[in-house]
Amino acid sequence: IIAGFVLFFTRDVERAIAVIIVAMPCAFVLASPSAMVAALAVASRLGLLVKSSRFFEAAQSIDTVVFDKTGTLTTGQLRVVSLHPAGGVTENELLALAAALETHSTHPVARAILGEARVRGLVVDASLQTQEVAGRGVRGGGLAAGRRTWIAELGVAIPTDVTDTANASSLYVARHGVFAGAILLADAIRAETKATAESLRALGIEEFVMLTGDREAVAREIAAEAGITRFRANCLPEQKLEEVRALKAAGRRVLVVGDGVNDAPALAAGDLGVAMGALGSDVAIKTADVALMGNDL
Repeated sequence: IIAGFVLFFTRDVERAIAVIIVAMPCAFVLASPSAMVAALAVASRLGLLVKSSRFFEAAQSIDTVVFDKTGTLTTGQLRVVSLHPAGGVTENELLALAAALETHSTHPVARAILGEARVRGLVVDASLQTQEVAGRGVRGGGLAAGRRTWIAELGVAIPTDVTDTANASSLYVARHGVFAGAILLADAIRAETKATAESLRALGIEEFVMLTGDREAVAREIAAEAGITRFRANCLPEQKLEEVRALKAAGRRVLVVGDGVNDAPALAAGDLGVAMGALGSDVAIKTADVALMGNDL
């Protein structure tokens, strides 16, 4: 009542608020923490692990969303579409070579390769000591598997008649410096991806960017399906990081959504990082500010 009188006679909102604060300091001190704790609890029931209440405030100012492609906009459940062995190697030999390299990897490509090897009943050498080169591929024991440009950088001659297809990702395999073949894999866009972009636009998000290590033809197709106009293909982890930093330098408030080890630097660099927890890597989940514990984008 006193605050009402002060506002009526002075027409000064700040004076009225000052009266309320003096009269009820405990209520004001407790209001924000209580609201934040309640929000954290509600978020957890919805499958959102929000690591700090300050991220709610950070989320309010977001105007740009950066998406990873594989495992984020797409299901991440790659499947082997076809095998193209070379140099006298059989399909099963090519698959076994790739599976031996991918045994200890958590990448969606590795899961697809190992899954196909199990379906075919292949015996996979799990003792191979491998080194994963972020954003490029994996190698060890004289074997290498990864993107075309990286395999070529290793000095492997890839036949000119081996070409990529528009709607599939390619994994190139080499053995002792000789091209062994290519494995084509396909992924499907998440059913909720387009609706997610539309919902974010309704909330006032102005710009969407998709960053992927995949080829431009595949990236363009997924971006068109998702309703995202801007994308960057053939991205290495450091290039994803550069893109996020460039957006922030331009005055953008950036939300980064990803699921893999390759996304961790970008997740850390964004104003807010969100990891796809159910399918994501441990590194991505630990780096991000928010983790989605389900598969629903």
